[in-house]
Amino acid sequence: MAADLVGKQVQVNDTKARVMLSVIVPMYNAESFVQERMTALVQFLKSEPLAFEVIVVDDASTDKSVACIESLPFAEIGIRRNEQNQGKFASIARGMAAASGELRMFTDADCSCDFSNLKTMLELLKTSGADIVVGDRHWPSSNYITRMPLFRRLVSKCFAKVVDLVLGMELGDTQCGLKAMRAETSDAIFPLMHENRFEGDVELLLLARCLGFQLQRMPVDLAFQGPSTVRLFRDGLSMFRGVFRIRRRWLRHLRPLLKTECPPGLGFDHPSIS
Repeated sequence: MAADLVGKQVQVNDTKARVMLSVIVPMYNAESFVQERMTALVQFLKSEPLAFEVIVVDDASTDKSVACIESLPFAEIGIRRNEQNQGKFASIARGMAAASGELRMFTDADCSCDFSNLKTMLELLKTSGADIVVGDRHWPSSNYITRMPLFRRLVSKCFAKVVDLVLGMELGDTQCGLKAMRAETSDAIFPLMHENRFEGDVELLLLARCLGFQLQRMPVDLAFQGPSTVRLFRDGLSMFRGVFRIRRRWLRHLRPLLKTECPPGLGFDHPSIS
């Protein structure tokens, strides 16, 4: 049975082996698909020669998502529950804080990317020298096995362009739900984060770049798509506001904390910025 970890700092993997991989899964109202997708995820990871744990963080779901996870017969899955809705990235941060793996990955609850992408991502972390590997749905060789609605694809690309313009640097597809990093990278970045909701992806990648971590993007194969909990207008407006909030925070407060200078083109020294 999946362990109920409400408010407890306990390990979620019973195995005595050293945990190599922690997979963080933020969850909200996912009862229609989460049991099937978590079963498929664990079965895939069991086919790989590594010790792993899956940490599901429920963001105060109002449906039966938690019961769906608790009924799964996998010791590798643990669940934590937020008593109040805090946002996707608050849930990811909580999962990262509880993780014990040397490599840490997070994915949306529907595991929309083909599981072969997870394997590729881990191989890149091990062999490429990258500190963070990021899935990019806009990469030319990315493949939509399951078609994303055209409007959502356009909104996604528009948001990426706005992020690039506002921050003065190319971050690519910040909102792809599949990202992986080394434990030390996670431990350095997440304590500095402020954004709790969808715009947290932007802050994560900006922090990584500014702290001197090596990022690598990779194409992904979108193989499954569960019902989206993103409300395009309301959440989209919140995300745009969040991008400007991130910019202001870095300009006014946090740049002195950086270990390295930000990459050229960030616009931090532009005379028109106040």
